[in-house]
Amino acid sequence: MKAKWTRVAALVAAACFAVAAVSCPEPEEDAGRIEEARRKGAARRRRRGVLIAVVAVVAFLIVATVSMREAKNIPKRYYADYAATVMADTSASKVKIYFSRPSLKIKVYVPASTTEEEMEEILELTKPFVTADRMSEIGEYVKWGEAIRDVYLVIMNEETRESLIAYEADRSPENINGYETWRDSGLVWKE
Repeated sequence: MKAKWTRVAALVAAACFAVAAVSCPEPEEDAGRIEEARRKGAARRRRRGVLIAVVAVVAFLIVATVSMREAKNIPKRYYADYAATVMADTSASKVKIYFSRPSLKIKVYVPASTTEEEMEEILELTKPFVTADRMSEIGEYVKWGEAIRDVYLVIMNEETRESLIAYEADRSPENINGYETWRDSGLVWKE
């Protein structure tokens, strides 16, 4: 049995050698073509290496950018009382809070017929919620490492999903009273 496999292996080796001998040109005839092919292969490998490096850097930048801007929903336990108060005292139908570095967005959804006075009332209900302690607590939850500086209150039209008004807490260095002073940010928000 061993001899049979030895003979088969010898025949396969001979066949491979014959095919190689027939298909391989004489070395002295094709030395120029072989050298040319080697140069082209080396250039192709260099270009491929540069392309791989560029693709890797671009992929890293895309992942880094997306991960930095990903909005993180804040769990309801952090704002359940605030949401209940706003929805009970105004025509708000939903309150949603999320963090997108470096800002905290509080979205309150109201009907299109909401009056200016009611929007002011929502702002007044928001002020006691947005405190330095609470912003530090939420900052720890989202692993921001510090108190959240930028806080926006966006009152959204629940039908069109566009902002009716957007307030922002004034956290400029001159503003020493924390999150007490708010102003119209002038920003338009859409979903």
